[in-house]
Amino acid sequence: MKYHYQFVSKTSARIELIAEYESEHLLLAQARQSGKASAALLSLFSNGIANYLPGAVESETVFMNFPTVALCRFVQHPGPTQRPKDRNQMDQFTIEL
Repeated sequence: MKYHYQFVSKTSARIELIAEYESEHLLLAQARQSGKASAALLSLFSNGIANYLPGAVESETVFMNFPTVALCRFVQHPGPTQRPKDRNQMDQFTIEL
């Protein structure tokens, strides 16, 4: 699945699902036919937010164009901060004379 992101605010984004494979097309067609959002469909939007903003967790999905476009609200949990190793900039270079 591919995702098209459009951030609306610090806590929400418009996400469009773009199916690539037959199984994804089938999932979207089934949702369109039933008119209901399955757990699998909702997880695609959650995964989209998590892939784009590590540490973000989706809190609400409001469909704008069911089943492919939704306004997703999320919260961002601070993860453990990792400090890069302190290195001397000259450690990166090799000089040959």
